[in-house]
Amino acid sequence: MRYFVIILFLVIVCGCNDISTNQKRESSAQVSKDDSLGQEMCRQKDTITPLGTMIKYISFKGGYKIAWGDRNYQRIFDTLYTCEYIPLSGLWDDVPKYYSETKNYLVFNNVLCTSSGGNPAPLEYYVIVFPKNVKDAVFEEDYFINCIGNYLIFGDDYKDIIHVRNLETGQQQTLELKPKSMFIRTPTLAIDSTFIEGDFLNIKYETWSAGDSALAITRSFRIEI
Repeated sequence: MRYFVIILFLVIVCGCNDISTNQKRESSAQVSKDDSLGQEMCRQKDTITPLGTMIKYISFKGGYKIAWGDRNYQRIFDTLYTCEYIPLSGLWDDVPKYYSETKNYLVFNNVLCTSSGGNPAPLEYYVIVFPKNVKDAVFEEDYFINCIGNYLIFGDDYKDIIHVRNLETGQQQTLELKPKSMFIRTPTLAIDSTFIEGDFLNIKYETWSAGDSALAITRSFRIEI
């Protein structure tokens, strides 16, 4: 009887060890699967712009640096950007993406803020402008809205103020939305779209109606720069 109890105890212990080992294997396999998925989702794609500028993402210490240039120059931006996939919340991709270009500049956008600390969905973007030469400095602007041709369009900490900058001339124009846009958490979230027709910049956004409900309107501003 005593031998039977000992044998039964060993069977139970071995069985529990087998289950624990299987759980560890499954957990390890899931972690490996998540890591592989994260690496694939975070892989950044090199590109050549329509005007012939080469853009490369250099993997460095768990993040990425941006390199750009052509046959006349090569530059690397020293800032390190990260990308991480978290299964419970999603993809946190903080690596700037190519947006557009002018004759002398590259325009990238990146996430400025998200809806919460546990949700990677972007609310606002900022813009990074890379000069196509070796001497001029890279610069950034918050609340990026759009870049149309040579015109960089971005918002302001002060709600309803919109800036338009001609990247090629450096001139800047400031606009004010009237009537005021709806207050939706961040300065430019109420702006739906922007487009240029002739010499006018058109901004479609949401404001308040007389009955205090959302009303979509479009305002036109003459571009003077």
